[in-house]
Amino acid sequence: MLRCNFAPLDEWIRRHACLAAEEHFELEDLLQLLRICRSSAIEIDGWDEDVFSAVDDVINEGLRAIREKVSWDIPDQLNYLKEAQGDLGMHPELIEPDPIASAAIRKGERRETGRNRLALPIRVRCNMQKKQSDEITLTQNVSLSGFYFRTQKNYPLGSQLKVIYPYWTGPGSINREYPARVARLDPLPDRSWGVAVEFLRNLRDKSA
Repeated sequence: MLRCNFAPLDEWIRRHACLAAEEHFELEDLLQLLRICRSSAIEIDGWDEDVFSAVDDVINEGLRAIREKVSWDIPDQLNYLKEAQGDLGMHPELIEPDPIASAAIRKGERRETGRNRLALPIRVRCNMQKKQSDEITLTQNVSLSGFYFRTQKNYPLGSQLKVIYPYWTGPGSINREYPARVARLDPLPDRSWGVAVEFLRNLRDKSA
């Protein structure tokens, strides 16, 4: 719980927010990622939600502090949680599935974890019949158990992958590679593929 020393969190927020802006991410992408991390910490790791009142303040203050360093329009009274509620209330279409992600929805399919539309950079590596494939692309949506992305490459169903998620290229970036597999392939109208990827290791396990 950071032992009430929020200086490392403040530094992390400022540094990675600036990095996200340099990588041409939208502010809402970053805010949604922060909300996903918050929800996961409470629901999965058992964090006390009351503790987050202080953490939320640090996040908001850190984002407001970088306004002059980024191209984003960050309001004076930014609240990354209330902004989410307000956006969904003003623009109901944002909660509708996009055309590519909808190809992944099967009748009667059950999902163990929620899926969020979020474009994060990833690096996907695969050894396919003595030929190695390596591509850098973006996710279409993500969940705690995997993600979905679009590609022109032909990944075999069930093939083993090594995935860097998310994949940052800025100075000082720390990237982690995870084992994964191709869980489903969806042919798309433009002859590309929608690939559902399942992680083979719990992302919360930092021991490996």
